[in-house]
Amino acid sequence: NLRRVAWSDQEDYTNWDFADPTNTAGYLDLDTQNKITMCASVREGTLIWTEDEVWLMRYIGAPFIYQIERIGFGCGLIAAKAFATFAGRCVWMGRESFFLYDGGTVRPLPCTVGSYVFDDVDPQTGGLWTHGSENNIFPEAWFWYPSVGSAVPNKCVYFNYAEEWWGITDTMTRTAACGSGVFQFPLASDTTNDIFQQENGWTAAGVPITTSRFAETGSINVQNGNTISHVRQAITDSGYGYNSTQLTFFSSYTPEGAETTSGPYNPRVSGYTDMRVSGRDFRVKVAATEDAEWSIGEMRLEMTAGGGR
Repeated sequence: NLRRVAWSDQEDYTNWDFADPTNTAGYLDLDTQNKITMCASVREGTLIWTEDEVWLMRYIGAPFIYQIERIGFGCGLIAAKAFATFAGRCVWMGRESFFLYDGGTVRPLPCTVGSYVFDDVDPQTGGLWTHGSENNIFPEAWFWYPSVGSAVPNKCVYFNYAEEWWGITDTMTRTAACGSGVFQFPLASDTTNDIFQQENGWTAAGVPITTSRFAETGSINVQNGNTISHVRQAITDSGYGYNSTQLTFFSSYTPEGAETTSGPYNPRVSGYTDMRVSGRDFRVKVAATEDAEWSIGEMRLEMTAGGGR
């Protein structure tokens, strides 16, 4: 029965005699046309996913032992392992959006990179091999998925649930993962059966990554109307030295126009970086240049207005 949830006698996982009134073994059949796909422990009980729903199973004691109620529609998992639990809550990746379980309710989880991710998931292998994991070193949930054309999970999207922001890693193949806890660091494996300690050190298995570690803004429209802006200088405030930071600017004159790349620029020790960048829309990329602790503080731009029509 693909819709049945059963449990054994208390403290005896070998006793499943539902007809015996002296034990607590029993079962419940979900009132649904969808089959059960996965379950996960949360603070209030156990989440149970079907193909298109999520249910909550709670302990209520004798004589019924458990009750199960449907708490969400249209929020099934994209793949059986595509979830992560943290602090009694759960976040998971659906077929078209992310969802969060918190305190007995389910809600869609806004994702600033959702359009990119769901357009990028391979339609065949995404539903098989996408998987999630908590981090536990940092307050993050990670989801690895196969991008279009890939047979294995080769990209990662992650959610910082403490500060509620999203990030993407484009070049990391991981076929399974678990958060830190029993082990000091989160562990993850790849297609060669190597196991990696995530969050340990500043390199990728000993290979420097330097400018592959970066933060990048979205499009910034500085002026209104047709006014062109000129960036003459950037003033940076890096907590770990100016020699660890690199700036790159992307500018365009129309929202759909071709971008011009300016840089990369290496800030001077004084914190002042001269440049010549023009446009109406700008993006800024701040990259690390060394494998060590790295940060970027407040940045200020010296800008002048150009001509308009």
